[in-house]
Amino acid sequence: MNQTSTTSKQFNGLIDTHCHIHDDEYPLDAEKSLAEATSQGVGGVICVGTDYKFSKQAIDFAEVHDGAWASVGLHPHDASKREDEMQKLELLANADSVIAIGECGLDYYYDNSPRDTQKAVLEQHFSIATAHGLPMIFHIRGKNPDSSDAYSDFWEIYDRHKPAGVIHSFSAHQQQLSEALSRGLFIGVNGIATFMNEGEQLDAIKSIPNKSLVLETDAPLLTPAPYRGQPNQPKHINTILAFLSNLRGEDEAELAKATSQNAAKLFGLKHEL
Repeated sequence: MNQTSTTSKQFNGLIDTHCHIHDDEYPLDAEKSLAEATSQGVGGVICVGTDYKFSKQAIDFAEVHDGAWASVGLHPHDASKREDEMQKLELLANADSVIAIGECGLDYYYDNSPRDTQKAVLEQHFSIATAHGLPMIFHIRGKNPDSSDAYSDFWEIYDRHKPAGVIHSFSAHQQQLSEALSRGLFIGVNGIATFMNEGEQLDAIKSIPNKSLVLETDAPLLTPAPYRGQPNQPKHINTILAFLSNLRGEDEAELAKATSQNAAKLFGLKHEL
C-alpha cells in the first residue's frame, strides 16, 4: 500500500476529487488554474488518469505540487488498449503520489470498446486496487436514463471484490444510489447537477447522505452553470458547492466540511479544518 502520499501531504479547505488538469490536452494553463483554485479555498486536487500516458502525467504533476495527488487507470472508452496499457498501469500504481485506481468502469452509452472487453479490463483494475490496497474511482454510464444496464453488470463484478471507492459523476436515479450506498461507496457530484433537466436525477442528488458525498469538477469537462461553454477548472468546485447547498437546503460551510472529510477518509489523506 502506498503510504508516503498519505502522510507527507495534506490539504486545507475543499478538495476537487476528480480533475484532468495535469494532462497535455488541458486547454488552460494548469499552473494558473491550480493557483486560482488555491486562492479560492480549494486546498487539494486529485489528478485522474484515463490511460497510461495521462496516468503518468498525473503522477508527474502530483509529485511537484503540494495538495495534488494522482490516480491511475484506463477509461472504459479505451478498454480495447488493455494489452498495451494494463501491465504498465500496474507498475505506475507503485508511485508514492498514487492514492487511487481509476478512472475505470463501464460505459455503455458510447460503447467505444466492446462490453466484454470493458468488463475484463474492469476486473483487472480491481486486481490492481486489491494488490495495492487502494480505493477506486468508477465511471458508469448506460444507454437509459438511470444507467441500469451498465450498473447491472457493474454490481455483479463489484460484489466479487468490494473495495472502497467512489461513483464518479453520479447522475443516475434513486435505485442506483441506494445500491451504491448499501455497499458503502461514496458519491461524486460535479457540474452536471447544475444543468440537470430530469427530476429523478436531482431527487437522487438531494438524497445523498452528507457522510457519502464528495465534490469533483472533472475539469476541463462538465463546466457548471453559469460558466457553460468555458473549460472547467478546479476553482469551480465552489460553484458546485453553492449549488448543492441551495438544492439541499444545507449550510454551505457545513457541507464543505463534510465533503472534505469524506474525501480525506476515502483516499487516506490528511485534512486540516
